[in-house]
Amino acid sequence: MLTTLTVIVLGLLAAARLPISLLPEVGIPRVSVQVSYPNAAARTVEDAVVAPLRNTLLQVNGLTDIQSRARDEAAILYLDFPFGTNPDLAFIEVNEKIDLAMNQLPREVERPRVLATDVSDIPVVQLSVTLRARDAVAGALPAAAVQREAAEMLELSELARNVLRRRLEQLPEVAFADLSGQRNPRIVIRPNQPALRAVGLTENDLGGLLRSANVELGGLLLRDGYYEYAVRFTGGLRTTEDLRALYLNLGGDRTVALGDLAEVSYEASPARGTYLYDGQPGVVFTVRKRADASLFDLRENLGLLLDDLRAQYPELHFALNNDQTSVLRASMDNLTGGLLYGAGFAILILFAFFREWRRPLLIGLAVPVALLIAVLGFYLVGLSINVISLAGLILGVGLMIDNSIIVLDNIRQYQGRGGTEVDERARVATATNEVIRPLLSSALTTVAVFFPLVLLSGIAGALFRDQAISVTLALVASLAVAYFLLPMLTTLLGRGRVEAASVAASEKIISEEGPSLWVRLGQGLLLLLWFGLGLVLVRALPSQGFPALSRTDYQLRIEWNEALPLDVHRTRVRALNDDWRARFGGQTAAFLGENQFLLAEENQAMNAAELQYFLAAPPAAEDFAAAWLAEVRAQYPRAGISFRPLANLFDRIFLNDAPYLELRLRATGERGTPPPEAVDELVAGLAAAGFAPELPGRAEALALRIDYPQLAISRVDAEVLRGRLLTLFSENEATRLRVNDRALPVLLASADSLSAQRLLAATVTNRDGNEIPLAYLLERERRSDYRVLTADRAGEYLALPFAGAPGAEAVELISSVAARYPALNSQLAGRYLEDQTRLGELAGILLVSLLLLYLILAAQFEGLRLPLVVLLIVPVSLVGALLALWLTGGSLNLLSLIGMVVSGGIVVNDAIIKVDMIERSRREGLPLNAALRRANQRRLRAIVMTSLTTILALAPVLFTSGLGAELQQPLAITVIGGLTVGTLASLYVVPFLYRVLGGPGRQRFLNR
Repeated sequence: MLTTLTVIVLGLLAAARLPISLLPEVGIPRVSVQVSYPNAAARTVEDAVVAPLRNTLLQVNGLTDIQSRARDEAAILYLDFPFGTNPDLAFIEVNEKIDLAMNQLPREVERPRVLATDVSDIPVVQLSVTLRARDAVAGALPAAAVQREAAEMLELSELARNVLRRRLEQLPEVAFADLSGQRNPRIVIRPNQPALRAVGLTENDLGGLLRSANVELGGLLLRDGYYEYAVRFTGGLRTTEDLRALYLNLGGDRTVALGDLAEVSYEASPARGTYLYDGQPGVVFTVRKRADASLFDLRENLGLLLDDLRAQYPELHFALNNDQTSVLRASMDNLTGGLLYGAGFAILILFAFFREWRRPLLIGLAVPVALLIAVLGFYLVGLSINVISLAGLILGVGLMIDNSIIVLDNIRQYQGRGGTEVDERARVATATNEVIRPLLSSALTTVAVFFPLVLLSGIAGALFRDQAISVTLALVASLAVAYFLLPMLTTLLGRGRVEAASVAASEKIISEEGPSLWVRLGQGLLLLLWFGLGLVLVRALPSQGFPALSRTDYQLRIEWNEALPLDVHRTRVRALNDDWRARFGGQTAAFLGENQFLLAEENQAMNAAELQYFLAAPPAAEDFAAAWLAEVRAQYPRAGISFRPLANLFDRIFLNDAPYLELRLRATGERGTPPPEAVDELVAGLAAAGFAPELPGRAEALALRIDYPQLAISRVDAEVLRGRLLTLFSENEATRLRVNDRALPVLLASADSLSAQRLLAATVTNRDGNEIPLAYLLERERRSDYRVLTADRAGEYLALPFAGAPGAEAVELISSVAARYPALNSQLAGRYLEDQTRLGELAGILLVSLLLLYLILAAQFEGLRLPLVVLLIVPVSLVGALLALWLTGGSLNLLSLIGMVVSGGIVVNDAIIKVDMIERSRREGLPLNAALRRANQRRLRAIVMTSLTTILALAPVLFTSGLGAELQQPLAITVIGGLTVGTLASLYVVPFLYRVLGGPGRQRFLNR
């Protein structure tokens, strides 16, 4: 008793200290390399930067695959490694290879940034901070409103960087708060061209004077006697007023104030992207959790912080979205509900069968104690509470109840025979010892099913590791409670009411003489037909990685395929979001153009948008937005539009971002991406066959090229032309001012907004002081190319992804259509091929599991034929689970497979204790029929009670709704169907199989 109390206290302490996460700490063996090449086209980025990097990174040890995506001004490379690779070593080696490749890259390209990703790096919540809503303005904003909004966004960005991010990262559970949507300040100098010419200066001269005036010597040391002082020397330029009052030396005694030559202003940098929440501009944080922190604690503390911020900044609006804690909370509710329902129905069933209060009370005490022992095991092995380990714990809870019922029922059968207290204790010990061996075998068989799943390649095997360990710990705790605690408590509480004749009615189920030969042959034929039905159901049921869940968050991705300015882009997006809210309600968020997240694996193109929709409740149908999407596609026919649920962590882990099936095209005998003409022919052929792949986006750009002969004739210096062009594009940085902890850029810019016509009409000063129009010096042409250039270790390719999940026949047809075009080299890729590989692995692992099961049962029964009696019960119950899925319109997915394992484990448990009882009776000298009848008498009540307990505990899930119910329903359906059939199989199929496989020989079987 003292040991039990000690374990309970330790379990409670461990439960308080266990980290709570959505998923286990599983390292994703992927390293991403981010490349930035400003003002470069996608083709230039691919040829000058990505291709040399890709060729160098192919030399990294253990690399399994490399993928690259190049677009205008940026690119990203993904490096995949075998699971189990040390991410730190891979990260270091990738950085070393990049250092070696830097001398092959253009000098103006910054060193690529390397990121090693992990599940814990995925944001767990999204926090939007926006300005309070104003009256909506149709169309583009007026100039005054644009300026006012830019000024307010500068203030909000400063607050977000210096205050809000620090407040978030001060929370003990937060590892990092990533920020996007911010506007960066700059000082813009717009030269007055007549004034510059009057004093004989050019824009390049003005930039040089500014750089020389902005003196920054940094930290210096000055010795004064015995003391040494740190001296900070700065030029004193800090604000726009300092710059306006700055006097520039024009040579000799001539000086002039900068304010007399140019307009100086403090303003926001031109936005390359923006963030909107419910149509209002703002900033957005993605919050990442520390690996050892509790997800629930983070959510609670974040809520308290937001309450404080709302009170402190009433002019701002704070909103939380894309909260990943809801899935974990649903799993916790499932566990709590399973415990309550399971314990409650177990107690009711025990009352109904035993008609006394002691044994139901023992069940109520045993399950929590076993659960605390399992939690203590979690703490000792370093396991966290997450949805994967909870799935194993839910299975363990069911087995805890079943083992307790079996032990208590067997003790009941030994009690009531009279005798002293010493005899009573001996009978309790005998009853416990009689069933502990088959219970141990059933526990080992369950572990034998789970542990081989760890051998699955990739992240699936790592995730099953947590589940296998949690199942093992739950089983160990269950056996410990059943063997030590229950007998002790039974002795202390007394034997209670015992009905010796309570099982006598079951003697009629198996007759004294046994079934006839024709009955046995009929039973065998029905068994074969039942297995055949299972094969038909496996082919008929659809399969998916995870069950379809009701979603409230959706994502609309748009590639406009037009060179849109940001204000037009924003006008379109606001109109779409306003229309969505008017039709469907809820909140909307939008990422327009590029984002500024530091940990984002891939940035968004400037003419792309990601619209996020957060509904108050799940929609009634999956295609609820089909009509609206059709209108959007008709309104913007050139745009590439995709609509799907907003990806959560389950999508990232179980489905990843790869398309289900894509066709990769390469030009036969040539390098580079296939020409559009050849691709269009293939797309037309696929369309004729009934397939409509998603077409790659194409971009049209205006290419400017310097006419160097004309440049020499016009006596214009190339450096002067470069500075003039940068000034016209407002990108001519003259210097930087050190303001607090930031470097504020000072840029020379044109006084007027730029257009193609104004660009060519602008002039540049030559060496003679004459103004030369840029139209004489620049050649221009329009170019069209693919917006994104993709490549793998074999080189560039063009991807044609297919929507949905095409079947095997469709895949073969796509391959045959692609083979008709010899100018293109085609290759299939995507999750379809990965799933085929995974199915092959799973088949091999199942064979390993069956072999382990057979060996464990062979050791239990000390023979080679009896294990088959138990093993053949499992497919009988699985056919029942498949039939239940088919009748309810379900699918084969991860949770339904777990349900099959649960039902199989309980059925195996029932079969083992029954076959063990038959063997005990035969060793005592009973004939076969008598042994079968006695096993039925002794084990019928326990088998029925364990099955009813589990079925009734899961039945309420079938009539509830919500995320928790949807996660539990596939498991509940398969368990109920499998146990219903499995219980009948234990009563009728086990005796039949034992006659076939457990008798002395086939002739004796036929003679009976």
